[in-house]
Amino acid sequence: MADASSLGASSSTGTGAGAFLEKLYGILDDPQNSEYIQWSQEGQSILIKNCDAFAAHVLGRYFKHSNFQSFVRQLNMYSFNKTRHDSDHWEFRQKNFQQGKRHLLHEVKRKTRNLAGTQPRSKLEALLADMSQLKVRIVINRGNELRDFGPSHFSRCARAKLLSC
Repeated sequence: MADASSLGASSSTGTGAGAFLEKLYGILDDPQNSEYIQWSQEGQSILIKNCDAFAAHVLGRYFKHSNFQSFVRQLNMYSFNKTRHDSDHWEFRQKNFQQGKRHLLHEVKRKTRNLAGTQPRSKLEALLADMSQLKVRIVINRGNELRDFGPSHFSRCARAKLLSC
């Protein structure tokens, strides 16, 4: 699996787009690559004619790998959708990645990783959830402290008061 540095995570041309997108645009603009990858007729999507040949002849020249599946994962991270996949062609589309419209690249955003697998929460919801977890930890820790001291150190009333926080 390729990491962000091998696929380019930052921009070098000043458009505000990631290096992966800039490199992909450059690959499509280079006539040497048209045998393997090109814009669709409308310029709204990209066509990869033979993924094995594309990986062997193109990817290694632009990235630190020649793994087609890593390339596809990067496309997915930038919300490209596969619109066609048959034995001869793979086609990917992203509404802001269009031929002759390089200025739109800054609109293409990389998806953020969501480790929990749930919808992103607002900052307030995240803070409230963190606060609840901290309260639970405090109660557990206080309960452990009481257990460690034993009943002889605290009256029943004092223990109940401590745990009710």
